[in-house]
Amino acid sequence: MRETISNGCQIMSDGTRVWVNGSDGASLARLGRFGRVAMIDVHKPLREQGRGGECLDCRGDLDGPLAWRCFVDSVKLHHNVRVGEEHRPSWVITPP
Repeated sequence: MRETISNGCQIMSDGTRVWVNGSDGASLARLGRFGRVAMIDVHKPLREQGRGGECLDCRGDLDGPLAWRCFVDSVKLHHNVRVGEEHRPSWVITPP
């Protein structure tokens, strides 16, 4: 298990999945693979959930490098948290 901190948020990964937790410990985002498709869930902070939904960027239509890039960009955009390459899942194959 790898763990880093960015902008007060905890980023954890196990080689296949990535989790981003807010300073309150609640889940802000996660990336995982189910079969051949990656699932991206980026949520509002817990204190803002319930006000018009919780999802900021939730989808399951991507795979490989595109899923990773979208996840990293979305977490940065919505939470100002940088998810480093050290957390990139093993199933993400970078094109040549």
